[in-house]
Amino acid sequence: MLQDVWSVWVAARLQVLGEAGSATRWPLMLQGLSDLLIGIAYVTISLTLLLMVRRSHNSLPFHRMFLAFSLFIIACGATHFMRVVVLLTPLGIPFLAIAQAVTVGASVATALTLPGVVPRVLALVNVAKRAEEREEQLESRNR
Repeated sequence: MLQDVWSVWVAARLQVLGEAGSATRWPLMLQGLSDLLIGIAYVTISLTLLLMVRRSHNSLPFHRMFLAFSLFIIACGATHFMRVVVLLTPLGIPFLAIAQAVTVGASVATALTLPGVVPRVLALVNVAKRAEEREEQLESRNR
């Protein structure tokens, strides 16, 4: 069944491109399958991050950064899904452009926000290290 879907897909794309050679089919199939799987992986990663934030009831430190990363990653996934649509029809090009514009916004916003969070993350790591050292000291005293 999957082979039939791919055959129809490639045939439609080759018709759009005006190409009929079998040498052109495998790169298109590889490109389409790769973009589809990358898109699925990106959506899975994003949903996992969102689920983690939700289950922590927003008590996870820096949960807004996790949300920003989720938006960025899901936008990246959307561009890969739109590339699959463009393989099928040139009518998908405007949708790809929109997906890329959303990705630009999400990536720039995340990139601008992340440096401001780094000192707070490092401070939290230092607090955790000190707490661990204190715990070890208490344990060694109680032996």
